[in-house]
Amino acid sequence: MKMTFLFSSQVKKELREFFDIILFLNLLGVLLSLVSVYHWFFNLFDQFLHVYLYVSLFLMFIFLILKAFPQIFASLCLSMFCALSFYNTNVKVVNSDLNSKFNIYYQNINSSNVKLEALPLAIQNTNSEIVALVESTVAAEERFLNLNEYTKKLSLPRDDNYGFLILGKINFQVNEIYEKFGIPVYVRIYIEKYNLRMYLVHLPPPLWKDAWKIQQDTLKKIVNEINLDRPQAFMIVGDLNMVATSNQFKNFYKEFSSPPYSQELFNPGTWPSFMPAYIRLPIDHVLSNKKFSLKLKDSFGSDHKGFVIQVAN
Repeated sequence: MKMTFLFSSQVKKELREFFDIILFLNLLGVLLSLVSVYHWFFNLFDQFLHVYLYVSLFLMFIFLILKAFPQIFASLCLSMFCALSFYNTNVKVVNSDLNSKFNIYYQNINSSNVKLEALPLAIQNTNSEIVALVESTVAAEERFLNLNEYTKKLSLPRDDNYGFLILGKINFQVNEIYEKFGIPVYVRIYIEKYNLRMYLVHLPPPLWKDAWKIQQDTLKKIVNEINLDRPQAFMIVGDLNMVATSNQFKNFYKEFSSPPYSQELFNPGTWPSFMPAYIRLPIDHVLSNKKFSLKLKDSFGSDHKGFVIQVAN
């Protein structure tokens, strides 16, 4: 035989056919992500633009080895489209050191994990005046009983991953607890000392019809409230269960009459799965019309890392 079995024509043909199917499925995923804002069923495809980009680059390399030139061109075009969409978030970014600031600690604590016993001390060391936690349960809140300096408290513990806990060294007013389909999805507070309206948000993952409707209605309500009262300083912080590159997030951001600041695309990387975490693709978001910087902290056993928001005073 003039060539090994590995490089035989038959093997190359079978490999090409196999990777052609992968290329088609990758293209289908990209196309479905484009229509995801119109129907709940396609919303999940919208969250994996980074995956389509990696797969396209990998396929381009494979087809280059196989000398399948039409497929090389198709993979190149697809990867370029994904890359342009990936970085075209059009958000107003701020992430710099601030001379005068106050700190807010935020985390989705996924409170079923016992490692949270180290979190209260870590929070104390951040010198945060407000602590905002989601996925809080009764058992989790017992760990924070010794934080005596936090005299103001809003406790909404639940065992279905939709609990809230807000602690304050300074006074804050609870203006609204917004629910959809029996699920609390955000808490709106007013921090008097800094004249700041804050939305602590936890949206459900986009895996079923009601979750998609909750996302749509909640984000629309928040944007409308903010647009009606533009001079008011505001901050939206929480687990929106969508990545910054998704069409849903981009469309949400475009609805603001005055675009708020957002975190850098890759900071903080709190997504639990390996590859998005490796490239620091955010699923927890901060948007505000006040300048801020972010300091990423440990996960303490949760599948989301915590972070300190340093807000311009």
